[in-house]
Amino acid sequence: MEEDSLLILELIDDIQRLGLAHRFESGIKKALDNLAFIIDGCNTMSSNMSLHEVALCFRLLRQNGTDVFKDLVSDKNNEALLKGCGHEDVRDMLSLYDASYLAYQGEDILDKAREHATERLNTFLMEISSSNGDENMEELVRHSLEVPLHRRMVMLEARWYIEAYKKKEGANMALLELAKLEFNMAQSVLQGDLKVSSRWDINVMSSMPKYMKLCFLAFYNTINEMGYEALKNYGHNTIPYLTKAWAGMLKAFLKEAKWSSKECNPPTFSEYMENAWISVSGAVILVHTYCHLDDELSDDNINYSKEALCHLMNSNEMLRWPSIIFRLCNDLATSSEEIARGETVNDISCYMNETGVSEEHAREHMKYLIDEAWKNMNEGLLLITKHEYSPMNDHVFSKSFLQSTINLARISHYTYHTGDSHGAPDAGSKKRVMSLLMNPIKS
Repeated sequence: MEEDSLLILELIDDIQRLGLAHRFESGIKKALDNLAFIIDGCNTMSSNMSLHEVALCFRLLRQNGTDVFKDLVSDKNNEALLKGCGHEDVRDMLSLYDASYLAYQGEDILDKAREHATERLNTFLMEISSSNGDENMEELVRHSLEVPLHRRMVMLEARWYIEAYKKKEGANMALLELAKLEFNMAQSVLQGDLKVSSRWDINVMSSMPKYMKLCFLAFYNTINEMGYEALKNYGHNTIPYLTKAWAGMLKAFLKEAKWSSKECNPPTFSEYMENAWISVSGAVILVHTYCHLDDELSDDNINYSKEALCHLMNSNEMLRWPSIIFRLCNDLATSSEEIARGETVNDISCYMNETGVSEEHAREHMKYLIDEAWKNMNEGLLLITKHEYSPMNDHVFSKSFLQSTINLARISHYTYHTGDSHGAPDAGSKKRVMSLLMNPIKS
């Protein structure tokens, strides 16, 4: 790979991590498509490419929907991607680690790459703690090992990376200032959304004191208002689909309540998960998202049809996989306290009851299932840039909606990575929310 190509890849990576990708979308796609064409034409990798170059190129191209390295990572006996795993260059290992999280099912070489990279990065952290090493690289490594880059919320990652990018040698100051401005503008929009979303609470509470009537009317009015806006602006009646999604979640709540009864036998793990991916509310969130994205509802979008909506509503994989990740992350964070209270309707308890394993073993299995769900999600990323059939979906949905499905899974990791940040937020959780919604970045 030519030096200029590596510089372009590193610039694209910085732009994406700074939260500016949507501002340079066409330029990024053109640059990556050109690079993919060159690599595909050569039908091989240059022997001069470092592991950092290979891994960064693989990650950015796969995110772009290009699989020029597919043969490399699908061959279980191919060790080319692991060359240099004993190398002392931490940047190589960090790039390999980040790339490994874009694996598909069957790409065992990437699982092996992740294990090697994780071991080397942890060794680096132990060594640097007893010496005066590169503090900036140490910060990057600790950040990635906490939650991998591919699973991080885009806007929170931008907030963190803006601070890290300041310390980077050769940082582009104009790009940094643009990133600060972009973040503060986006934060201002979110603050406006918060004001709008809270307005009905005050009005309805003052006129409807009985809580059940309050909840019903607030819900009923809110759904109908959303449906009215979609009908007025785009001519599509979304209310039947929104109400069906909510009804499905409420039925799932009822089933969980019955399972919690002492008179009822606990469900098997598969029975629990078949219901729990619905009760976690991910499907409701994504159906709302689909029904109210401008690029899904616009008149020139032929995909917004009754057939497409029905497909989306009938347990579509695009709803299922992020919801499974949501549920597994949720139960990993909350199940210990639930088990201590004698509550047995969660994935940990169900798996322990069915298999007889320890809680620790059950937790490791849930983490494995999260990784497997992400592999299925990753294959859906191809649809963001390639309008073609995929196991995730046989209709063509917009880039915005497909990105929303990935972001739901990312939010799950942030919400439950260090505990129950939703039900029992700690100081770190509150700090992240404040940094995202309330505290602008100062120049």
